[in-house]
Amino acid sequence: MKRILIAGIVLALLICAAPAMAVDLLAGQDNDVGDVIAVLEGDILHVTYETIDGWAMTETHLAVGKVVGDTCVGIPMTKKGNPIPGQFPYGSPYDPPATSDTFDVDVSGLCSVVGTWTWTYHLGGGPYEHTMIIDSIDADGDILGHGYYNANPDYTWDLVGTVSPDGSFIRFIITYNGLDPGYTVTARGSINDCESMSGVALGTGQPGATWDATQVSQGGLCVAAHAAVVHVTEGCDYAVSDASTKVVNSYSGGQLVPGSVKNFVSYPFNAVLAWEPYADATPSVWDNALSPNYFTPEVGVPLADWIWESYRVQHPVEGDVVDFERKFTIPGMYLLSSSGHIHVTCDNGYQAKMNGALLGRAQLGIGDAWRSSNLIESFVLTNGWQTVETFNFPDLQVGVNTLRIETANEYMGPIDTQAPGTINSNPGGLIYEAQYCYEVVDQEETGWGDGSGFPGANWATYFVFTEHPAD
Repeated sequence: MKRILIAGIVLALLICAAPAMAVDLLAGQDNDVGDVIAVLEGDILHVTYETIDGWAMTETHLAVGKVVGDTCVGIPMTKKGNPIPGQFPYGSPYDPPATSDTFDVDVSGLCSVVGTWTWTYHLGGGPYEHTMIIDSIDADGDILGHGYYNANPDYTWDLVGTVSPDGSFIRFIITYNGLDPGYTVTARGSINDCESMSGVALGTGQPGATWDATQVSQGGLCVAAHAAVVHVTEGCDYAVSDASTKVVNSYSGGQLVPGSVKNFVSYPFNAVLAWEPYADATPSVWDNALSPNYFTPEVGVPLADWIWESYRVQHPVEGDVVDFERKFTIPGMYLLSSSGHIHVTCDNGYQAKMNGALLGRAQLGIGDAWRSSNLIESFVLTNGWQTVETFNFPDLQVGVNTLRIETANEYMGPIDTQAPGTINSNPGGLIYEAQYCYEVVDQEETGWGDGSGFPGANWATYFVFTEHPAD
């Protein structure tokens, strides 16, 4: 599809110019069905889903949060820590299933105070520049970190602290070690979009000192990439008139109650190759009459042949009604698309159905009155069988499909001013060739971009994109 091609070109250009990473798209926890690719361009994170090996997506759900310590925050989750894909802000349904899609996420508002800061003290003869590294923040906002004095890196310190639930205020307790062990300072301040901080120092030795800090690098973004994926299978096959076609019903013409007098004791049974008029000719009279010849075998296509309920007809004068069925199976869970057609003719007339729906008919009178008629010319035409008809199939179905062809061999006798029929002069036969194709889903799974697990009990995952617009 055009969208896939465009997405691939854009992605290739971005990878050349911007930070990027890719993770496996895992379905059912451990089945690699594609990739999730993240590319950062300025404040826009481009996230692309791509599937492989017959897999496709029926839905995507995407959310991007920030890393706070060892935790991904900003992703919609239940109280138990399971993500809620239906509440993710990005995503799309696909009908038909898609193999690629890209979402552009503005991450300018996502940041974390985790990372490295340049921290400047203003006191007396200062300013004094320090490097402060905030290592982690837990879900309660408790901070752990460390740092050093830039002018003398041997002057080290550790810190603990807290950040307010809305991320706007911060408090540190700094304990110096190294050259001046045991010296502590309490500092508090405000945070400006996680990119800068400022405040005052309290406590031992430095009351009233002011400070400010700018961020050098952050803890990164976390990406929760969910997809509902399916495996798609395609196929085509043929069904032709041969001994695998079943005779499911038959009776002679002129019956007041159709089927009250059967030609055979039990049904169904395999059709047989019919006697072809003047079969010693090359080709037979039947085959030679067909124009054009639809049934010349192609490479890989089974040979269609003339079939009937018996080698010779049962009632050459009264005629016969014979119903044939050919079943074929389409595998899978549900159908995405299907197509098919049939080339068919019968000496003398027929109507063809697929799964009960009428495809078409030839050489028969109007309606179904012919089935209980005496099969004379007004119900079943003597001529016309020499022309092959082609009918398209309606939508097929997963599982068993039934092609049914209801046929009639004409009455041949004085009512139609003909000499009484014989097994040589009034043969019966059906020939057809059908092709059907399908695209089906044969497997459904849930997929996530491979990474760390969420706190909840399910196996949902997120991956960490370590670059950030503030870097």
